[in-house]
Amino acid sequence: MNVNKAIQLAHEHFQTGNFQQAAHIYKKILKREPNNFDALHFLGVIYFQLGNNDLAIQYIKKALQFNPNIPEIYNNLGNILQSQGNLNSAIECYQKALKLNPTFCDAYFNLGNTLRSQGHLDGAIECYQKAIQLNPNDIDTYIDLGIAFQGKGQFDNAIACYQKAIQLNPKFHGAYFNLGNALRSQEHLDGAIEYYQKAIQLNPNFTDAYNNLGIAFQGKGQFDNAIACYQKAIQLNPNLPDTYINLGNALKKQGNLDEAVAAFDRVLAINTQYVKARLAKCMTILPNMLEEYDFSKGIRGKYAKRYAEGTNVVVIEPDVAKFFPDHDAVNQALRSLSEIIKSQKKPA
Repeated sequence: MNVNKAIQLAHEHFQTGNFQQAAHIYKKILKREPNNFDALHFLGVIYFQLGNNDLAIQYIKKALQFNPNIPEIYNNLGNILQSQGNLNSAIECYQKALKLNPTFCDAYFNLGNTLRSQGHLDGAIECYQKAIQLNPNDIDTYIDLGIAFQGKGQFDNAIACYQKAIQLNPKFHGAYFNLGNALRSQEHLDGAIEYYQKAIQLNPNFTDAYNNLGIAFQGKGQFDNAIACYQKAIQLNPNLPDTYINLGNALKKQGNLDEAVAAFDRVLAINTQYVKARLAKCMTILPNMLEEYDFSKGIRGKYAKRYAEGTNVVVIEPDVAKFFPDHDAVNQALRSLSEIIKSQKKPA
């Protein structure tokens, strides 16, 4: 076997996404040359792509033993560590890559993403800006720079980044979506609606865009449009708890309380511990309750004996009684509240 030709063939398979065939060739190379740097390095990258991070790290660290001066390998190791949540070690890898090659654009980008994951937005912005200086046409960097600016509340800067991304690629639906989010944060709802609709036009299955478009419509009081958007998002993905909550709130605003409660119940079917849904359901039930239990005319001491015996008779004060039409309503509200209380308790 000619190792150089085998390396070239394996690289071709790797570049076309045929990872299994590439891995097979790299392993054959390692049987001939156990210390072959390219085979070790790319096997590590392949195992990362296949989701086997332990083997990926094993091969890449072994490659580093034979050549510790290649910035790309530190960048790849950083990516694996970042995917494992080992952010500090990932940062060290990216910094080593940049020390070896101060013009390594991808390392700046990845370092920016890792710093942003840690909440270090100023450092992330600095890295993204450096990456853009090195590669002014990278759309992903403009998008992530916009997200970092948006995280700092610098919406004008964020909008400028998303607009630049759109200028570079007018068909990138994610840029329109992010631009809509930034405009909605500034209460520019008409603009937000326009860009969400553009994102959906480019990607008709974009569930997040339907959800956020619904929020923008709801902000303008256009509940029919909002409900239609939430329903479309749910049609595309029936397991969106927050979208069901948005739908329930919109239905509640229209006075469709039974449908609203049904939407909140759907959330609880997805996740029984979803406190937000329990609270929303409870607050939907309570305002619709009318007076039934009126103890204002009761005889003082009438229930004293039963209270003393430890029964569960409860006298509802007049200001509360007006919200409850019957005992079922009382029990339903209290069950919702009790579930919220239970979910909030922490073990000692």
